[in-house]
Amino acid sequence: MNKIDDLELGYMHVKDITKEAKGLSYPIVDIQVKLISLAETYNLEKEMEDYLDIVRDKAHKLESAFFECQAVFEDAIREEVYREDES
Repeated sequence: MNKIDDLELGYMHVKDITKEAKGLSYPIVDIQVKLISLAETYNLEKEMEDYLDIVRDKAHKLESAFFECQAVFEDAIREEVYREDES
């Protein structure tokens, strides 16, 4: 197996791992539901929604950040292909 094949195998593994970031949304949604339900009890749902918008934004950024980790392997593969083309 050459270095590119090895890196591509690693890339497949990193994609499998980063897919787990999708699962982060489930506990976040559960907490959001609990918070909005409590806020509704006290007629504070609008105020709570404003804060939960911030949570949604941060959760999305966190998920995206995990997927950006794939770039480590993408960059390494691209560099190795370039290095082989130069040889």
